Amino acid sequence: MATLERPLRHRRFVSQPVPGHVLDLARLRGEKLIADEASTAESRLLAAASHDLRQPVHPFPLLVAALSPRANDSEARRLLDHVDCSVRAMGGLLDGQLDLPGPNAPRLDRTRPLQ
Repeated sequence: MATLERPLRHRRFVSQPVPGHVLDLARLRGEKLIADEASTAESRLLAAASHDLRQPVHPFPLLVAALSPRANDSEARRLLDHVDCSVRAMGGLLDGQLDLPGPNAPRLDRTRPLQ
């Protein structure tokens, strides 16, 4: 493989055409670099979106906990329980949508049927 990657100046006749597989190797390296950059950009975008979407939700459980001791009557307690349930559901939905597996996460083996 090292002979394929030698620069042209090492060849005996510079006017000889470069073999197609050497050009393919260079093209593939360029395409891999582009794909790696796109993957990195996508990861950064997803991380930023995850943070930005979760940020406004974080104070709600704290507010529910702060209001809980002040809910003296049954109607206030019932409303607070509904708010707490909704906040938990919203957090669960965001977690489910935004917690995407990273490169080291276990993958499904698609060659075996599910049992």
